[in-house]
Formats: sequence, structure tokens, C-alpha cells
Amino acid sequence: MKNRIAYSILAIFLAGVCLPAQAADTAKQNQPCSAAPADDALWDVVNHAGRSEDYQFYLNQYPAGKYAAFALDRIAILQADPELALREKEYREIEYQAWKMAEQSGTESAYQSYLAGYPQGRFTGMAQIRLTKFQVEKQSKDDRDYQAWKSADKADTLTGYQNYLQDFPQGRYTDLADIRIKRLQHEQIQGNKTPKK
Repeated sequence: MKNRIAYSILAIFLAGVCLPAQAADTAKQNQPCSAAPADDALWDVVNHAGRSEDYQFYLNQYPAGKYAAFALDRIAILQADPELALREKEYREIEYQAWKMAEQSGTESAYQSYLAGYPQGRFTGMAQIRLTKFQVEKQSKDDRDYQAWKSADKADTLTGYQNYLQDFPQGRYTDLADIRIKRLQHEQIQGNKTPKK
């Protein structure tokens, strides 16, 4: 009963655009209704739980919903094989723990490991969003690295290269900066050229 109440609230409140199926007729008389957002919101909760009664509740709310066929299939499978329901519950718990570990770690490699282990998992979308953020941040850092190197290369001074290494100790051009520094230091020692400062 608590689940049913919670799902009813979710279907109405989270979506904010469409009432459950039993109230849809009266809602249509008052304003346009788009079921898709509420459908998606309720399905995410129901599919996360993975119980036959939850899938049936979804069908009661959205008998013609975009996930109706899948819900019917899941009900048939779970009712035909009770042990499957238990195994799936255990699998879901293991996957959830893997996701929690990835979130707690919060590293790019942790999210990649989760996706490798659960490519069709419940949290793949969220993991991909996290990885996209890492990629955007990395691209931004690479751009700053390149611009800093261009400035150091143009100035061609000990200070410029040393500043580059200080700002980007793991940068793309650290080896080249080291070579340039050694060259300028050698030229200074040999007296062939007074390095620019």
C-alpha cells in the first residue's frame, strides 16, 4: 500500500503534466496532457524495484504506456520463475553496491569500471554523464596546457619554461620544456648566449 501511494504521488508530482490513467479523461477536458514525462518517471522507479506487483502498478497507471509491453513481459517472466526474481534481486543489489563504490570514489576510472561491469545497468546513463564531465574538464585543461606552452615557446626563456613546468607538471610538453631549459643553461655556461630572463 505504501508503495502504491508513493508511486501515485510520483506519477503526479514529479511529472507535473499528467494525472494517472484513471483520472486522465477528466484532465483532458481541462488542458493538454503529455504522459511521456510522468511515464518515464514512474517507470524508472518501478524498473528499479523490479517486482511483478510494481510492473502491474505501472500498467494500471499507463496501460498504453511506452513501457507497457516490457512490463507485461517482465510480469510473465517473474511469475513463471520465482527463483529468477530472487536472482535478479541479488544481481541488482550487487550492481547497486558497485555503483555506490563508483560514486564514493568519484574518479573517471571508477565510472569506467562500473560501465565495463554493467554496460546495460540501471546507472549507465548517470555514469556516462559523469564521464562526459571528466572529458570536458580534461579538454579544457588540455587547451590551457597548449596555450601556456605556446607562450613559453614564443618567449624562449628559462623563466618561461620553468613557469610552464610549475603550472603543468604533468603537461604534454614537459619533456620538451626540460630539453629547452637544458639547452639554455648549456648556452649560458658556454657563454655562447646570455639567456633571456
